[in-house]
Amino acid sequence: MSGYLNPWYFSVSSSPTWTELSGAPNTNWQDFDIVNDRTKMIGFAYDPYVSTNSGVTWTGKVTTGQTYTQDIKTRCKVSTNGTYYHLFGRHSVNSGLYVYCSINSGSTFTLGNSQNSLYSGAFDTQSNGNNWAFYISQSTANSGIYRLYSTPATNVINNGGENRAAAQALAISSDGSRVIAAGNGVIRVSNSMGTSFTDYTNSYSVLDVASNDAGDQAIASLSGTAYIKESTDYGASWSDNTAAGSRAFKGVCISNNGSIRLAWTVDLILRSTDSGATWTDITFPGASSIVRCGLSDDGLTVISANNPGYPRIINF
Repeated sequence: MSGYLNPWYFSVSSSPTWTELSGAPNTNWQDFDIVNDRTKMIGFAYDPYVSTNSGVTWTGKVTTGQTYTQDIKTRCKVSTNGTYYHLFGRHSVNSGLYVYCSINSGSTFTLGNSQNSLYSGAFDTQSNGNNWAFYISQSTANSGIYRLYSTPATNVINNGGENRAAAQALAISSDGSRVIAAGNGVIRVSNSMGTSFTDYTNSYSVLDVASNDAGDQAIASLSGTAYIKESTDYGASWSDNTAAGSRAFKGVCISNNGSIRLAWTVDLILRSTDSGATWTDITFPGASSIVRCGLSDDGLTVISANNPGYPRIINF
């Protein structure tokens, strides 16, 4: 029949789009994390907010009356199975660093560990099966404390020692054995769960660092306008990733297998699906004041927000 097009001969595809999660508060978000099936997520805005229904509704979880300042890196994490939640920040009254934990899918948070009168810190968690291990870099202006804990953050597995240079960013492997701690022109690398570190002096002022499950692949964003740095040898050496351009990147994320990567400025989000060889602009409409993005472990979901604003999510 003239003019007839058999629909089986062609298909129409559409690009993924961002969805605004208006069931969450319109507030100043500092961090996000999300599980692979997109059902559970956590956001950090002075207190943690948890969603267990794909972001439709969010519940604020008051952490026993503590409030947090936002002058250091506040972080929140959810485990791969959605059972364990952790958050890290500094108390606004006594300047202590705090770690709060939930072992019941975010229903309640309890104080896991704290240190008073500490200057700054960096935090990362990784899942190992259904168990968790995480490092905290707690530091005064010139020295730090490196510790490995296990859920619910009351059991000190390993104390990495004191009197180390302050760390501004930190990443660990899934089994906790490999650690990259960066700050003040030094990148410290451990292959012994933080028992000992090898220091690599450089001129980098690292804002953020992320590594894959194995810990061998890592990316970092630097202060000011610069290229993303990348490492393929557990953080021992670094090179420029020129494909993403020289920009004022605020942070980076990486998937468990290392192939999917995320980097952002205040008004731009770039995503790579080929280990950083090429990058695609996936910025949400109206982006102007991005502080943090979250990436699912499989790299297929991104969550972000303006500051202030509603969270937004995109699935690939």
